[in-house]
Amino acid sequence: MSKDSSISYNLGILKPNQEIEFCIYIKISQGAEIKTIETKIEEIRHIDYKKELDKTKKYWEKYVKEHDTIKLVNSDTSYMKKIEKIYKRTILLYPLLTNYLTGGISAAVEIDENRTKCGRYSYCWPRDRNIYNKRIRHT
Repeated sequence: MSKDSSISYNLGILKPNQEIEFCIYIKISQGAEIKTIETKIEEIRHIDYKKELDKTKKYWEKYVKEHDTIKLVNSDTSYMKKIEKIYKRTILLYPLLTNYLTGGISAAVEIDENRTKCGRYSYCWPRDRNIYNKRIRHT
């Protein structure tokens, strides 16, 4: 939501219906020396991103399958496909909003860096850490 930043890339001239694919490597670090950052970026450039993307997709597909307790019957109706999509997105929602170290669950996702347009609602629902950690150890 910040208007004070931008990135520009010279991709040359794209013809109608032409597609181009390129990777953007982002390294976020606080207080690191530039040499350390350059070394890390060079390491990242050698990662096979397609392989990593495939591993990530497989991980989350497996996660959804393991947590799908309703087992919705596949249907060709658009209504049931929408229901199934919502259900699967809900399964994905909670692990992405949960801090596994503390058990806290984000009450709202903030996308407003300066908290000027969001109503400043940046709360977390705390959970009993001891109980939560016991569950993690047994899984």
